[in-house]
Amino acid sequence: MAQKVKKKWIFIGLGAGLLLLIALGTVIVVLTNHEDLRAPFGGTTPDMGESLHEFGRPATWNVTHMTLGDTGFRAAAGPFKYTDEDNQDWDYYSIDIEKPEGKSSYVFFQRDLKMDKVPVELVDRKVQDIVTYDENSRLVTFTIGSNIYRYTLPNR
Repeated sequence: MAQKVKKKWIFIGLGAGLLLLIALGTVIVVLTNHEDLRAPFGGTTPDMGESLHEFGRPATWNVTHMTLGDTGFRAAAGPFKYTDEDNQDWDYYSIDIEKPEGKSSYVFFQRDLKMDKVPVELVDRKVQDIVTYDENSRLVTFTIGSNIYRYTLPNR
């Protein structure tokens, strides 16, 4: 009788283990094939330049935004300064293209610029003064002095 009970529990254990493996395999397949988890917005990966922000330091971004047609995207630009130092000088300048999602944004394109690369007269200007957007080609152009940065918006 004990032999029969032992075999029964072995089969129950094997069955439960098999069901667990099938469930785990299903979860893995679903997660790896879920578009939003691989890369949001149709698989478009961000085009990020070198970040000038020093990790862990609090900073304030004096940013302005510009809506890019009816795409849902917006351009942003402005200087940053660290708030943990006494001086009030701007530390670097940042431009980006983002798509707001809820209370945050997904950044598709970003460049941080050293302040000596940004003409003084542009530091306090609005993003509309340095950005042009061509709706037909979906091309966004940032003009900062003699430097030009371009990004074509994804179709999604």
